[in-house]
Amino acid sequence: MNDFYASHPAPLWYEETGPDHDIVISSKVRVSRNLSSFMYPHMLSDQGLEEACDKIQTAVRESGVCPGFSLYRRDALGENETALLAEEGRIHRRGEFRRAAVIVSGDRQLCVEANAKDHVCISSIRGGNSLANAWRDVDRADSELETRLDYAVCLDLGYLAAEIDNMGTALKASVVLHLPGVSLSGRLDKVAKILTETGFSMEPFLPLKGSGAEFFLVSGRPRLGESEKDILKKFDGIMNSLLNYEREMRNLLFEKKGDFLEDQMSRAYGILERAKFLSCEEAVKLLSLLRMGYCLRRPAAVRWDKVTAMIFRSMPAHIRIRLADKTAETLEERESRERAVFIHEELKNTSWGEEGHSV
Repeated sequence: MNDFYASHPAPLWYEETGPDHDIVISSKVRVSRNLSSFMYPHMLSDQGLEEACDKIQTAVRESGVCPGFSLYRRDALGENETALLAEEGRIHRRGEFRRAAVIVSGDRQLCVEANAKDHVCISSIRGGNSLANAWRDVDRADSELETRLDYAVCLDLGYLAAEIDNMGTALKASVVLHLPGVSLSGRLDKVAKILTETGFSMEPFLPLKGSGAEFFLVSGRPRLGESEKDILKKFDGIMNSLLNYEREMRNLLFEKKGDFLEDQMSRAYGILERAKFLSCEEAVKLLSLLRMGYCLRRPAAVRWDKVTAMIFRSMPAHIRIRLADKTAETLEERESRERAVFIHEELKNTSWGEEGHSV
């Protein structure tokens, strides 16, 4: 197993119990800040970027906002390590990141990026519908760092950013949703249109074709003049409507096609339990069925949070980084075999179709 994987614990939000966990997998709040004594990252020389990065690292260490933190330098990470952090929701995979660093707290909830699009990016990811808790994490860390870093602020515009869309509060809130009810009912276009009209965006969360289409990232688009409280209140309003609609669609599906869906769930469990090879697309499709069934209180002795964790720990980088280096199989075969082995181990001592839920 790769040393990076062995020393890099999975984020808590993979298995964290939170409000509305039947639909909301995770909630993320991010703020961007820049240092007044430096030009924006894309305009800085390598030396300037290194100085800014050192200053940010020192502030994080002295403030104690990331106790027990791990530090990763972007230019020292391999392709799989970078992809793993991106799959966890820590970083953006694409873009030029010279002299950039990622600092992750020991409990894996708080992350501080240095020299991404802006000098400082502080984010927190929480399980379930927990934007308020994620915001408290970020606000606390931001306030501590602001006493040690000279943030670039304009009285008229608020916090300055490299991109105009990030100015003002520079806060972006987002949630990852599991929407099989809306998806299987053919209502995705309707939901996406309503979200767009109310100032939100919705896009597939997993980089897969077809099978990942039940997992979505819903993000707010903050506007200049909106306060943090206004942004989060607006988000809560649209979330309540969306959650009610998804539950309604799930119940309607089971009323009309209950036997068919339960058959599909039982088949999914059987394949996951016994398959020798599993592609990422197939694994996610089958695990999505199990997760929906469990959330609708179908008899099962497999925990919903374990199923959720398996979905994300089955992503390509998570699997590749677990693999030993030497094998006669192709990379795709190795990934599929390792994914199947991983899921077999996770499903040991579980069952599907028995009375009662495991907790």
